[in-house]
Amino acid sequence: MRVSKYLKLDRNVLLEYIYDDGNLIGEAYNIGVNIKNRIQNYIAVDTSSTINTKQNTLFLIDSVAGTYGKFDTSKYNFLQVKEYASGFPIRHDTVKLYFPINWTFGEYLGVYIRVYGFDVNNKNVYDLANFYYDKSDINQNENNILLDFINPPLYFQEKLWGKAITLEIPSLYALSNQRGSGALRSNNLNATLTENIGFNQQSPILIDFRFIQSSSTINGLTTYQLTSRNTYTLPQTPEFENISLVIEESKNGDYFEIYATYNGNIGEFNDFINRSVSLGSRYYVEYTITTWEQRIKGKSQKLVVTDDFLSKVEYRPIIKTSTTTAIIDVEMNLIDAVNDSRITRRASFGMLQDMVSKYSSRLMKINLVNANKPKIYNLKQTIINPATPVNNQGSAPNSTMLEVVKVPYPVLIDRFNVVAKSDNAYVSGQNFWGIGKMMLKVYPFDNVFKFIIASQVSGGQIQFLDMTNLGEIRLVFRSQTITADCGLFVESGENNLSTGFVVFKLSAGKIPDIRRIAESGINVFYITSTQQSTTTVIYSGLFKIYDSENNVVVLNESTSETPVEVVESPAAVTPTPQGDAFAIRRSVNIVTEELPDGSSTSTLVSSIEERLAADVLTPSVTPEEGAMGIEPIGASYSATDTVPPQRSFSTSSSGGGLVNTYGYGEVTGGNSSGGDRVSRNIDGTTQEFTTIQNPNEA
Repeated sequence: MRVSKYLKLDRNVLLEYIYDDGNLIGEAYNIGVNIKNRIQNYIAVDTSSTINTKQNTLFLIDSVAGTYGKFDTSKYNFLQVKEYASGFPIRHDTVKLYFPINWTFGEYLGVYIRVYGFDVNNKNVYDLANFYYDKSDINQNENNILLDFINPPLYFQEKLWGKAITLEIPSLYALSNQRGSGALRSNNLNATLTENIGFNQQSPILIDFRFIQSSSTINGLTTYQLTSRNTYTLPQTPEFENISLVIEESKNGDYFEIYATYNGNIGEFNDFINRSVSLGSRYYVEYTITTWEQRIKGKSQKLVVTDDFLSKVEYRPIIKTSTTTAIIDVEMNLIDAVNDSRITRRASFGMLQDMVSKYSSRLMKINLVNANKPKIYNLKQTIINPATPVNNQGSAPNSTMLEVVKVPYPVLIDRFNVVAKSDNAYVSGQNFWGIGKMMLKVYPFDNVFKFIIASQVSGGQIQFLDMTNLGEIRLVFRSQTITADCGLFVESGENNLSTGFVVFKLSAGKIPDIRRIAESGINVFYITSTQQSTTTVIYSGLFKIYDSENNVVVLNESTSETPVEVVESPAAVTPTPQGDAFAIRRSVNIVTEELPDGSSTSTLVSSIEERLAADVLTPSVTPEEGAMGIEPIGASYSATDTVPPQRSFSTSSSGGGLVNTYGYGEVTGGNSSGGDRVSRNIDGTTQEFTTIQNPNEA
């Protein structure tokens, strides 16, 4: 965590001490020793970026006169430097000295700052920094390596601080804790700097500040005269590290709430303020709120809270220029009215386009009087015959039915739960297939695919899917790594989105990609709808490459089979899709006949033959069906005795004519009504004809 504490050293000098547990530096270091007074101080190596180096270090020559000299072992034989290799990375804190942007130190040459702490015996002190800055020193001012301008400048106590010197020093807290089981660990900075005594864990951080009044150079030796010292103390760890700043959207309206917390709670922050009064501190809070619109800084608002710290600051920004992004920056200063010391916390809240519009300078009411209120339905798909194969790879189609379930409350619906048919399907291009059931054949040339897509079945009629408002319609083949797609084939002039009729053209150049998709094992195609960067699936099915290795093997095997006799079918008239499909209905007569007592099975057979001859049970088609090229569907009939010996009779027909087959034999079941049953099976649907006879048949 990074926590700052500010100290006003002079009206033109501001110190910021930054506690930073994430600033770890691992590098070699030096220990400077003054043999005269046995004072040791930490010095970074010359290549260090901390600027706490020997070139920027002073040592005390005369404490009465306030004379200091540059730390140079070649000119002072009582100075020594001990060099140590780098060990584990050590936490470093930051000391930052701020100056007004237009201030050039006035009558002073520069500044001097000393940072140090006590040993465990509270008798000796050891220095962590003896840093100085001399504005007349060419080496220190070259390329602004020490004093540099900052942007944006710091605004503190009604003044802009635009120049700063940044110095990094080892953390006294980290050094004093280089112990194990209470004993000082050897071979670390704590041990080498304090001569195996160690820093006191309760020692404050001591800071001496002085101005450099003048300098003199005699025989190549430069000395400085410094002003009297001002000493300041800071704790090893920030006493306010549990204080934080929160900015969040209010749950009660379109505005933001800003408040301070202690241990994450606003109530504990109020208790902390009250406890501080008894300890001699009187704190108040100053909030500075700034809104940025696309990197353009807006006006800052300053709010001061002196009591009622349980109340949150309510703030509503006004976004004037930006329509995309905005940021709210909040700086909180916890100020002690007794000594003017302060603790600073900062927080930011970023807003994207959806939030920016909420806080724009002009708000408009949306008129919902004529708003569209969509009707919501629920669709349920039911499999009639689960035993039927699930795809059309040469097998009979799966029978599906879409049922509308009406409910007294709105239920969300998948609008793309559809069925489709295509002339390009492997089996029966006249059948509608459910999602995932159609098998499409893809030739190694240009392919033109035609689809008719329906949305539901209502009242026995197919309702075609209206796709006029579904955006961009595309046919997509894809795997995890490859995608090949094509749009509607507009040049064909056959597309009719209102009736679900779509045509796609897949060019031969995309066949290699589709072949690789099929070889990956993912032979799925999709018909998709894209609106406002959102793509959804209307229909999906399977596809097969016609000249793929597996399909060619199947084709070769099929040539060795017995040729099938081809019967020329009557001319078929293909109806033009009009949005509704035709549902074919056939009526079946239920015939019940009571035979005389003692009738034999032959009597039953004769009775059935009479009905067949009368064309009562013969399959037929209506004139409308014949015009559409629909042939009679095959039918079968059977009759079974209900008393021993149970005998059966059957007859069947197939389109062109009736073929009667008679067979007698024992069966395992019977009709509980005591009569013989005649069954008719048409395309999976069974109708029954029952004759009732006397059980005492001959």
